[in-house]
Order: sequence, then C-alpha cells, then structure tokens
Amino acid sequence: MNILPLVSAFILIFAIGTYTFIHNARAAIQEKDHYASAFFIDRKLGCKIQNRLYKNAPGENIHPIDKKASKSEKPAEFHSPRDKFIRLNESKLNLSSLLEKPDPQLETVARELIEFLYATTSLQKEVAKVNVIKILIETAKKHRSLHTLEDLLSKIPKEHYPLFYKLTKGTHAYELYTSKGYPPLSDFLILVAQTQTKPINFSLASRPLLEALFTKRLSSLAINEEKHTWEKDHKHTPLKKEELTAFLVNHGKTMTEYENLIFFNTTKTEEPQWLVLDKETKVQIKVSK
Repeated sequence: MNILPLVSAFILIFAIGTYTFIHNARAAIQEKDHYASAFFIDRKLGCKIQNRLYKNAPGENIHPIDKKASKSEKPAEFHSPRDKFIRLNESKLNLSSLLEKPDPQLETVARELIEFLYATTSLQKEVAKVNVIKILIETAKKHRSLHTLEDLLSKIPKEHYPLFYKLTKGTHAYELYTSKGYPPLSDFLILVAQTQTKPINFSLASRPLLEALFTKRLSSLAINEEKHTWEKDHKHTPLKKEELTAFLVNHGKTMTEYENLIFFNTTKTEEPQWLVLDKETKVQIKVSK
C-alpha cells in the first residue's frame, strides 16, 4: 500500500492549520495594538483638552486689581518739549546779527551746533572740511534781499554747492544723534531779522541748540531741572531767567557769559500754513508753506 498520498495530505492539512493559526494570532495582536493606541491617543487628547479648559476657566480672583487705582498710580513719563520737532523760528538759532557785525561767541555756538547735528551722519567728513557758517554768512551779506537758506542756495559758490544742497534739503526723515538721515539746516538755523537782537530764545530752544550753547552735560542737567518742575503739576515750564542764573552758578558758570546770546520769551508764532482739503475723504490737513 502506498502511504505517500496519505502523508502528503496530513502535511498539507497541518500546514494550512498552522498558517491559519499564525495569521489569526497576528491579526489579533495587531488589532489589540490598534485599539490600545487609539485609547491612548484619545486619553491623551482628552487630558490636553481638559487641561486647557482648566487653565482658561474664569476662576474667582482672590486678589482683584482696582483698575481705576492702577491707572491713577501709573507714573507719567516726562518728555521734554525741547526734544520734539517743532518748526518754530523761536526754537532756532538766529544768525541775522552776524550780517551786521562779527560775533565770535555766536559763531562758535553755530559751529558747535552744526557739528552736533551732523557728527553721526554721512555728511560728517564733508562738513568738517569747510566752515559752513562763514560761507553762509558771506553769501547772505552779498544777497541781503534773500532771507531763507533755500533762497540762498543758488548763490552758494559752485565748489561748495553740492554740500550746501544736501545741508539745505536734508533727508525726508532723520533721527538726531544717529546715522539715519540728516536734518536740513533750516530746522535749526534762521537768518530772519527780528526785533529781538539776541540770537537764542532759551525758553523755546531745542536740545541740540542748548548743547551747542552749554555743552551736552550742562544742557542735560538744565533739562533735568525742568523735569523736577514738571513733576509737581505735569506742566512743561522752561527755566526762568532767575532759575537759570542760579543753576549756572551752581555749576561754576555765570549768566554774564551768556547774556549777549540768550533771551527769555515763551510766546510762539505759528509757521505759515496752507489748509488743504482732500476731496475724497473730506479730511483737512495743514501743510507748511
């Protein structure tokens, strides 16, 4: 009797049974892993959601903040008007007296002012090579009918014209004491004759002008004195003549050193402006003439 077919049948049945068992076992393990992972992810996500809800819950504040009190207690910050850009002739250095007679002290202040204004700009090297004030005054003396730097620009000697064009026009935007642009001279200098013969109105002078007059250290201390006055009622009040005199004495100076240069007047004259109406938005804006 040939038993080979019988043995082959048993082997085939055993192989099929083994394969089926292994396949089912593997499928069961995978199914278990999938369910376990799904439950783990669901639990983790649920915990995160609950944790977020807990953190964002508007619980009772046991230490409530009095908003009105906090606003009133917040200290106001001092910003000196001398640091603000105000296009007023009273805040500028008036050089018109140099057209009549030399004044070494005024010329020194003017040179110091120009040095401060352009020390950190791209014009620093060009400005250092020429006497800007001397050239400006000499040109103005020859053309006394011209009273603005813009008008005098065309009369500047050709060899200095490129520099004076930059000084007159300035850049569209600038920040003092930085390399961002540079200011036009007309923001800090004028040549307009006026009833007051002294060139600097201390009450409205800008910080750069005070620095050219007193040095940076002394001008900062003077502005700090004005800050102390401001802290009493939060009103900006420049030092009066008596206060400035006492301040200078306390720092080894006297008013006599500066009395030919400065005067005190808080009256401001508005710069001439046009009132322009935008037809589409109906908004009116003021534009300097």
